[in-house]
Amino acid sequence: MVESRTRTYRVHERHRPFPICAHIEENRGAWGPTVSVAPLVFVLRSAGMERRTQVVVAAMIEDADGRILIAERPEGKFMAGWWEFPGGKVEFGEAPEAALSREVREELGLQIDVGEPFHVVHVARTETTAVFVLFYWCRWTGGELQLLDAGDVRWVTADEFDDVRFLESNRAVVDKLRTQRR
Repeated sequence: MVESRTRTYRVHERHRPFPICAHIEENRGAWGPTVSVAPLVFVLRSAGMERRTQVVVAAMIEDADGRILIAERPEGKFMAGWWEFPGGKVEFGEAPEAALSREVREELGLQIDVGEPFHVVHVARTETTAVFVLFYWCRWTGGELQLLDAGDVRWVTADEFDDVRFLESNRAVVDKLRTQRR
């Protein structure tokens, strides 16, 4: 569970919360709380094995019809052909919100306002690597939609989620959206 002065966010029960999780602090902006993550990449050493958790941010951009933008991972990338909410890795010293804005601009050519956090997921990919994903509601404010670093994009409703092959790290968010929108 992640707490702020006004809101409580739960990590999906299928995923174990990471012990050095994120904390949410009150933001003076119009969007409300922001998620702060420190340190950027968590490193654990156990029995001579180095384990790493990469911090990633993802945008949930909704259009006027209630559809959400998803992107296909391009050829040559890990899990190419699978679908996800657009976003990417947080660089060292970068605020998650700034990283999300940068990643969406680099992948799709869009300018966004990053809003409230929606969900947090921690998924172990292998014995030594994991991903910690912060999902945010975002608003498209400018730019032309381009496939700069994406195989394809689609606007989908919660009813269409079953037809999409999502990354494991995105499935808890898909499930949460599906139950909220029906």
